[in-house]
Amino acid sequence: MGEAMMSYLLTFGSIYVHLPGKNYVQLCGVPLCDVPVLSRTEDVRKKRKTRPWPDAPKSQKKPNSRESISKKVSIRQILFTMNPTNSSPNYSVGFDKNYPLSISRPRPLHKRSLYVLCLMFPKQIPSSHESSGSIKGKTDSQHSSFSDFVIPKRLNSAYSMIRQLLKRYDKTSYQELYQYYCPFPKDAIAKREASTSITDFSVGSHQVYAFVKAVLKRVIPKNFWGSTANFQHLLKAVKFFINLRRYDVLNLDHVLLDIKIKDIRWLELPSTKGCRMSLTDFNKRKEIFAEFVHWLFSSFVMNLLQTSFYATESSGQRNKIYFFRRDVFHDLSEPFCHDIRNRLFEPVDANELDEKLHVASIRLLPKRNTFRLIVNLSRKLQLKESFTKETTFRSSSTNTMLLPLATILGWKTKLLSKKEAVYTTLADVYTELINYKARLSRVDMMNCKKYFVKVDIRNCYDCIDQKKLLRIVRTLFDEDEFLIRKYAIVRACYENFVKKYALSACTYADYLNFFQFAMQFKGRRDCQVFIDNVDSQTRTTDELMLLLKQHITQHTVSFGNGCYRQTQGIPQGSKISNTLCFFYTRDLVRKRLRFVNKGNSVLLRVVDDFLFITTRKRDAKRFLSLMVKGFPDYNFYVNEDKTMVNFDPGPKYLNKIKIASDELLFCGFRVNLRDLSIGRELYIQSSAHRRIITVEHASCIWQVLCKRLMGTVFSSLHPIFLNASHNSPSAIRYNVYTVAHNTAFRLRQYIHEYKLLPINVHDIVSKVWFVLSTRFRVYSLGVVNSSKPESLQFTSAEMKWLIIQGALDALRPVKQLAAFTLSLSREQKRLEKKIPVMYLRQCVSSRRFRAINLR
Repeated sequence: MGEAMMSYLLTFGSIYVHLPGKNYVQLCGVPLCDVPVLSRTEDVRKKRKTRPWPDAPKSQKKPNSRESISKKVSIRQILFTMNPTNSSPNYSVGFDKNYPLSISRPRPLHKRSLYVLCLMFPKQIPSSHESSGSIKGKTDSQHSSFSDFVIPKRLNSAYSMIRQLLKRYDKTSYQELYQYYCPFPKDAIAKREASTSITDFSVGSHQVYAFVKAVLKRVIPKNFWGSTANFQHLLKAVKFFINLRRYDVLNLDHVLLDIKIKDIRWLELPSTKGCRMSLTDFNKRKEIFAEFVHWLFSSFVMNLLQTSFYATESSGQRNKIYFFRRDVFHDLSEPFCHDIRNRLFEPVDANELDEKLHVASIRLLPKRNTFRLIVNLSRKLQLKESFTKETTFRSSSTNTMLLPLATILGWKTKLLSKKEAVYTTLADVYTELINYKARLSRVDMMNCKKYFVKVDIRNCYDCIDQKKLLRIVRTLFDEDEFLIRKYAIVRACYENFVKKYALSACTYADYLNFFQFAMQFKGRRDCQVFIDNVDSQTRTTDELMLLLKQHITQHTVSFGNGCYRQTQGIPQGSKISNTLCFFYTRDLVRKRLRFVNKGNSVLLRVVDDFLFITTRKRDAKRFLSLMVKGFPDYNFYVNEDKTMVNFDPGPKYLNKIKIASDELLFCGFRVNLRDLSIGRELYIQSSAHRRIITVEHASCIWQVLCKRLMGTVFSSLHPIFLNASHNSPSAIRYNVYTVAHNTAFRLRQYIHEYKLLPINVHDIVSKVWFVLSTRFRVYSLGVVNSSKPESLQFTSAEMKWLIIQGALDALRPVKQLAAFTLSLSREQKRLEKKIPVMYLRQCVSSRRFRAINLR
């Protein structure tokens, strides 16, 4: 090759070393994780390309800002950042006192209008530096003079309408509109029964929409909409925006879909009135109106909703959003907050707080007739420089500071898994269940009756003894120092690549070079590139224990205007809460329940859920009595309402404990009480699962559906469900049917959400289902046939028939998909000539009947 060529390659190129399998390690060159993603959204079909003159101002040399504006989505997460304990019965509705339209009130109308103009159209105002945040970041004195401000010609009409908007904003009585459209009886909470659900006191989304609609009519001048049709279309978008679920995304392109730009006269230049609109003029008008719509949703409507209502999801309904009047939610949550402050927290002076750990924000989730406290430890803290009071920066969140500790605790868990059964994920539970069945088969006890006891720890995180937990974790750290290595993983994903940064921990005695370290991932996932960031850090045991002690004993949250320190339990929402709970329950099992893993017994546990399986009824009754009695030294007690057994527990537990017959649900999967075969839960209720999905209203719908549903398939299709050494042939066939049914069922929910869009549903479903079924069939066949002898292997036709049957059972009720289901039925009939149809139908129908009755 030569010295010059080799020097050039090492200096400007990248070298990758192939690992066993299909993975690579980057040896040199610019790290692949630092390479920017190339955009493929450029319009290559443009006939004309406009380039600025060399001496043009910088604002003209920048690319068209319409592209970045149109891709902005209306973020609703700000709705869920409000602290519910800050509400008071005498709060004011409408807009927050720090809202820009409210802040600008003391100024003259002209300066107020210019200030709002900069916020509303940041891309059109050079002085705003293309960001409304730069306007907000300025002090009041900087905004007091707009002497050098020149209004762009296109915004002259908008400026005059903003003056009208501010006058209307000052005159509107938001309290009267609030009481009229969202009334609430004063004595409703006093007459509330103990069994009444919290969500029964929420305000209907139609009432919230009526209130927002009334405010828009009274505050925003009609000329902003251009026409009545545009106004009605935007009102539909506002209603749609209010009805979105927790993580749904609304794209601006979706909002602007049917807007008539030609009807909006204030976007015209004075020199082009009465003239035909050119393409560049149309794009400029659409860009400006897109900025107005973005401001309308992300600023005006969002602040109105956040100030007037408390928006939250519930524990039972998952992603469905409920709106509560702020005064009503205050009255409902005050008894719960008072009780939890007295039980788990103590007041603390703000001057005594540890500067390293932030005061966490909280949220309250309705849970039947009470609440569930959620602590947000992933939120970054905004700080200001004391000498300027202008520049803001974000410090690291609590979870970010806990990353080294979480990495080392995870490494300790992996070391324990080599000596004993470890249950940190569902995959660990699956593996232990396979080992238990193999153990019974070796001693010829698989045909014996097996006794099951399922229990749930009541308020597990809140009951953990902090001092005992610290002593337990301290015994795990035998070494003095730990090495934490940072690396990156890059893999291809849907015409793009995904990069992931990860940490790994070890001691200096166990240190491996990066090639040896990357080879440990062989077989887990192929087609990945590993990049060593050469960013290692050393942490001592004393540093880690100090950080853990601060996190547990100095955890502080904000209730109202005061700060409270948690004195009992561990914070939920922490990155290490599940791992700490695992070590705590592990210590309980080792010292109080030694008999559970002896002989022909096994105890499976996932956080606070326990499942004990044994062949001896005496051990099952002993375990049940111990768990019901509780463990005062660990402060652990079970929830009897969730306890379930498959035998007669005796008259002592009559009408308190549920009895299972054929199958038992544990952590989302079914366990057969006879042969221990397992499978996924079958989706049946449409309304319940419609609240779970997350919809992104984007332009390329079928690609979005493929991405989401593919994740659903491979997250729910663990290899154990297709393991022929553990599951019976009929169970494996039913598991294939269940995953296909659940995937099609979720596709059905997506179609229900997209039904209002002008799309060809049949074409989209055909594309999505072709991709899903092909990859699903290939993956299933590979897993099943790898664990079976050739004489018992499944055929591709059998797999395809089961996948089609699952899709038909889920999609038949959808009238829009009649043509698609008909084509599937024809294909299924062609397959029935090659396979034992009666046996497959029997496998599906009998187990489906039991799954429905299990509910």
